[in-house]
Amino acid sequence: MRTNFDALLMLSIVASVLFASASVGYYHLVYLPHRDAQLDIERAVERERVDAEKQAEREKAEAEKREEQERVLGERRRAEAEKRAEQERQLADRLASEVLCVPKTSSVLIA
Repeated sequence: MRTNFDALLMLSIVASVLFASASVGYYHLVYLPHRDAQLDIERAVERERVDAEKQAEREKAEAEKREEQERVLGERRRAEAEKRAEQERQLADRLASEVLCVPKTSSVLIA
């Protein structure tokens, strides 16, 4: 009876060692590589998301810069147009005053 008990005890020890080593093997050969692959995918997705956010921020900054440049250019053109209009008004006023100041005797000399 003792030999049967010893054999049964030895068999249960061997089975428990095999079960433990199978668990460790599964953890290292199946679970960890799958988890690492999943983490790599998640990191890649996160990196792409961050890159997309940075690109969107750059595009937004460039658009704002372009709008500011267009606004400044528009203001400059408006100021130049107003300046030209003022110069034309001054020239027209000067010409009108010169025409009004021409003596009437000059028409007699021509005739």
